[in-house]
Amino acid sequence: MAVDVAAEVAEAEALGLPPEQIVAIAKPQSNIDGQSLTYIVPDADKESWRPAWRMEKGWDGLEYGKPMKLPKNPNALAIYLAKRRMDGGRLFTLTMPERILGPGELQCFAAPEFCQKKLDSKGKLVDHIEGKHPAEARNYAPFIKQIRDSIAGDNPALQAMVDKIASTPDHGNAVETPAEIREQHDATVPVIAPMAAPEIFTVTPKCELCPWPVGSEKWANQPPSAVALKMHIFAKHKEEIE
Repeated sequence: MAVDVAAEVAEAEALGLPPEQIVAIAKPQSNIDGQSLTYIVPDADKESWRPAWRMEKGWDGLEYGKPMKLPKNPNALAIYLAKRRMDGGRLFTLTMPERILGPGELQCFAAPEFCQKKLDSKGKLVDHIEGKHPAEARNYAPFIKQIRDSIAGDNPALQAMVDKIASTPDHGNAVETPAEIREQHDATVPVIAPMAAPEIFTVTPKCELCPWPVGSEKWANQPPSAVALKMHIFAKHKEEIE
């Protein structure tokens, strides 16, 4: 039975809900006993968050937005909006992008009796199955390998990059520097004086209570050690030090 959800869609738009939630209300895809399922946004979220998109680039080089939410606090919001991707493009935006990532269509097949998670890419599906269902992943290894092998074929931009790397000679990237440039640089190098040789001090242990080691045959040709001095004191001057 068709249900008119125009009023719900209008209310969702007035509340500023993210587009994917509005689509879920307008075109519900899940049914239980003939009843459509829609998102229910808690009032706390409406007060603290605003709809936004994380901007990324696909293999075709075009930008698309991933629906998310950002805090309404002006200071926190400014920090997010100031972030940039590695290519210099904006990372977050509050304005609706021309292209938006749709809901995931690739459903987990490893444990259909209790896992109905849907992913938006084959790589994420493989990672999900291997991470969340390791036993099933071993059982379905041939199917997972088939999916993984197909990932590279779906990304021609990456394939072109890999082909270029593979065809590049592996000789490093060292280049010669012109003499003029070396001279200009070397003229700015400060003069560093050589480090002076460290002074070496020799300390010969000797007893403060007697002339030892003078007169000792054992230490006549070599300096005594600190251990030998300690043993001498305990042997010859035990009563004096107690």
